[in-house]
Amino acid sequence: MDVEVIFFYVGQGDCTFIRFIESGKTKCTVLLDCGTKSGGGIVPRAMGTAPAASEPSITWVRDRIAGYLADHDDVLDYLLISHPDEDHFNRLDRILCHDNQQLRYSINNVWYSCDPDDYREKDKFFIARLLEDVEPDKNQLKCTEPSHKDKKHGLQKKPERMFAPTAPRAFFSPRGAFPNIYLLTCQQLGPLPETSFYSDQLWVSLPKPETSVPGRRQAVGRAENRLYPGKKVIRTVTDRVTHLIDAEVKRLRTTVKPEITDAKEKRSRCEAQAYRDMFEKLETTAAKRKELVDALAPQLGRYSEKPGSTVFSGDRASVPRWVMTDPSGSTTETLHPRLAWNQWIDAEARRQLGKKYVGEKHAETQWKLRVDELMAHPVTMASAEYEDHLVTLAAKKCAKEEIDKQDPDEKAAAYKEFKERLEKNIIDFNKYVQEINKQKPPKPLKPWNPTAAEKQSLAQDHVWREAASQALTKWQMQRTQRPKEDWANASSMVCVVEGPARPSDGKRQQVWLMADALMVNEDLLRLRYQSDNFPKRASQKWLKCGHHGSETSTSKEWISFLEPAGLFISSGPHPSIRIPRSGHLDSTVIKAWQATSPSLYAPPGKRPGTKKPDPGGPFHQYVLWPEKKGYQVWRGDERRALGTTMIPSDADVDRASLPATKKGPGVPPPDRVNEARGVEWHLLLDSSGEFELWYE
Repeated sequence: MDVEVIFFYVGQGDCTFIRFIESGKTKCTVLLDCGTKSGGGIVPRAMGTAPAASEPSITWVRDRIAGYLADHDDVLDYLLISHPDEDHFNRLDRILCHDNQQLRYSINNVWYSCDPDDYREKDKFFIARLLEDVEPDKNQLKCTEPSHKDKKHGLQKKPERMFAPTAPRAFFSPRGAFPNIYLLTCQQLGPLPETSFYSDQLWVSLPKPETSVPGRRQAVGRAENRLYPGKKVIRTVTDRVTHLIDAEVKRLRTTVKPEITDAKEKRSRCEAQAYRDMFEKLETTAAKRKELVDALAPQLGRYSEKPGSTVFSGDRASVPRWVMTDPSGSTTETLHPRLAWNQWIDAEARRQLGKKYVGEKHAETQWKLRVDELMAHPVTMASAEYEDHLVTLAAKKCAKEEIDKQDPDEKAAAYKEFKERLEKNIIDFNKYVQEINKQKPPKPLKPWNPTAAEKQSLAQDHVWREAASQALTKWQMQRTQRPKEDWANASSMVCVVEGPARPSDGKRQQVWLMADALMVNEDLLRLRYQSDNFPKRASQKWLKCGHHGSETSTSKEWISFLEPAGLFISSGPHPSIRIPRSGHLDSTVIKAWQATSPSLYAPPGKRPGTKKPDPGGPFHQYVLWPEKKGYQVWRGDERRALGTTMIPSDADVDRASLPATKKGPGVPPPDRVNEARGVEWHLLLDSSGEFELWYE
């Protein structure tokens, strides 16, 4: 029996399909993830021309998998969902369902990581519904089409949440020389807060040798000991205040009211509202008002309303923090952050237009009367602003109290450190004053010479304000970002596909599928299996790099441990994510790989039909992001099996061969990717213990 592993292109995401083949017929099927963040619009190389679809790559994968499953009576033996990161699961409904969201296949087993609620991303709830199905016979996702009545399409068994096994867990009962798949780890470091991979206590407790994981957590520990006194005090207070804010907010809510009591702030708000009211009064045509606001708001920073757009041109600092998120967590008044932002920008546009109209139409008197009317009534904060105000007060109050509790010597050292920096700032400022006064301005600047008491007061204010600011930022990040982002990748399911046993010695080829596992997961696996027979029984290993080739994964220690014959990377063109990057892929991964792994051959662009293709085959191109550049480039490696799911177009490759006279200013770099194509990689492990490798 042979086993084929297929790495599909889905853009900036992941999708792996595994099938067991006997006498040319599919005997078992496994789907590991399918999701994307962008790049689904790139046409797969094997597809030729693009269909009339918004995501041709997803359409291609759906049709390919449908063909494989049709050869297996529409049965998917295992659906594996490695972890709750949307680019690994948000297209599974497209693959597995009809347009009405009913399953089009019979799914025998579903294994997943973390909690079903963690799979609720934006408006995508299909996977959460699938995993919450505890009674498959009553499953609402089950296909009800009459033509499928006899095929029992739907779940055949309750989905099973997986955890890290103590030993490799086989998907199928051991069957002698036949291939198999093993679960090595799942939810290894999350999502429970006390086992988060950010936990230094967990890391320190690991029984690892001194040489393990150089440059990571041990370095962090050493860096902590080298913190300057001021930073050390601020770090300590920040950590404490972050945990105290919630309780303090509850206390403040009973005493601090949402009404604005500061006279200056109240007048400023009333004046702004009066300008908006005058705009409504002086420009009586609603269509004209909308036209003027729509013309001005984008200049102030309104987000584009085009679907999927992230265009923003304004000054983010001009918009209050509370506009973007509601710290209270309330669902009654909370808006989508982009919608709330646009509403704030539109209100600012109406204020500016109102001020302009008041000046042009000489309506200052009417405006002042409106201000007085508004000042006569209480002005209160909106829910989100009120909560943000309470959080800010709580952070300041707790920071002051915690600073007082710190060791006097450490506080004195922190104040001294700040005053030393302050002295330099005073000198620089006074030099600037002298230079300006030499030009004899109408109003000379005064030098700044604070007293010792003033310097001490400034130092004390700086330390507690900095601690409050950092604590507020840290607290906001914990509340406004989904907590799962901190541990989702570290919870990845790691599986190993084993090919048939080689007749001569019983050794098998292994394919290590890392999902988005991080270096910390790699280190733990290394420590667990460094003396275990499981990796040693492999005649050859292949590695699907974790986290799309990101610098968070695939350490040189991991490469040296596995010594893979080939590497596969699922990558896409997402401009803000930009992985894999050349600094990590070229300098770390490939460098370590070349030092430990044997040379192979250039994988051909179609199934070779032989066990060992010609080592002198054509170049294979792989795509990556150069450091500090906003475009992708391609490289060529004629010796090794390095497979990325995106390659340059023929036009990109041809441009690299242009004569030097055609290169210069205005001409794109010869290795720049202007037109990418998606490819799918096929690795076939056959019953003789050999392999075939190609891309389509």
